[in-house]
Amino acid sequence: MRVLCIGGSRFMGPLLLPRLLARGDRITTFRRGTDYGHRPLPGVEDLRGDRTDDSFDAALAGRRFDAVVDFAAYEAPDVERLARVLDGRIDQYLLVSTGQVYLVREGLARPYREQDYDGPTMPAPEGDDRGSWDYGMGKRACEDAARRLKLPFTTLRIPIVHGLGDPENRLLSYVERILDGGPILLPDGGRQAIRHVFADAVALTILALLGRGDAIGEAFNQTHDETPTLLEVVTRLGALLGRAPDVREVTAEQLVAAGLAPRDVSPLSSRWSSFLDPAKIRAFGIGHPPLDTMLAAVVHAYLSRGARLELPTRARELAI
Repeated sequence: MRVLCIGGSRFMGPLLLPRLLARGDRITTFRRGTDYGHRPLPGVEDLRGDRTDDSFDAALAGRRFDAVVDFAAYEAPDVERLARVLDGRIDQYLLVSTGQVYLVREGLARPYREQDYDGPTMPAPEGDDRGSWDYGMGKRACEDAARRLKLPFTTLRIPIVHGLGDPENRLLSYVERILDGGPILLPDGGRQAIRHVFADAVALTILALLGRGDAIGEAFNQTHDETPTLLEVVTRLGALLGRAPDVREVTAEQLVAAGLAPRDVSPLSSRWSSFLDPAKIRAFGIGHPPLDTMLAAVVHAYLSRGARLELPTRARELAI
């Protein structure tokens, strides 16, 4: 297949591109130009530019692709420009979306299913939640644009993504806290069940969806099947490290007094963490590796790297 990948060069792209090459696909990438420490792969056509201006048009006008994988569509104009520049010259448009398209809906109960997408959305919140709301609404606008413009779309909706390349180091921040031996503060004791996804599984899912005609016009949730609490995940990480984590429940009042937010001390303690139902993609024959397998892989890769993660708020956490 001739595959165009837009964005993703920091995290998931480096996991997808070698797999596409291994099966013989011809790959073109379009990105802003930041390598994030990854060397361009031999055999990959590497185009640089900004998808929001004419450099996108100049680089791709007249080109044809069997599939486009879009990691970097955040607003409707991103999809509208792509549809105009590649008008009628792509066979499949795989849009990487987010579970936050459900979190901005009103009145939904977990777990979220693909058919829960349609319906009223909540008004814009004030304060720290606004950025997350904007992200979910922007991704909804991208999905709606792909549908409105009659692109041959396949939508992949994913929750929080874990892996060694996660720019926010959410999972690894718990690993580092366990390694330093100090208390781990969990708002509400980490009792809420979570469902996330691993970057390698995202790459494998994209690989499995590309070229499938029965995936055109469909949206899919992807996540691991297990539903542990955050406390259980932290405990499993401790077992992999050979240390029992010292978990302490922390109140909102304690955090406010220390000038901290819940996500400062526990990045996965957030109302903006979607909880998805993967039944549809399982019926499509696409699975997800077991949670423990992926946790072990991430921990092993982190320890093998040798570099340690800095936690800027750790001193204030320990003071609590």
